[in-house]
Amino acid sequence: MNPGDLARLHSGAVHVFTVVEVDTDHATIAPAGDAATATGAYPFRVPLSVLTPAS
Repeated sequence: MNPGDLARLHSGAVHVFTVVEVDTDHATIAPAGDAATATGAYPFRVPLSVLTPAS
């Protein structure tokens, strides 16, 4: 995963996130698409191991 990539939290997930920042073991992700402007949408950190590419 690289900054700018689109990802999901697992293979069956509905929501898509944009990868904002990546370090050794974690990524900061933010909601993508219409969800990016929703009330309460904010970036958060997750382990890289849980992310799957959104295609």
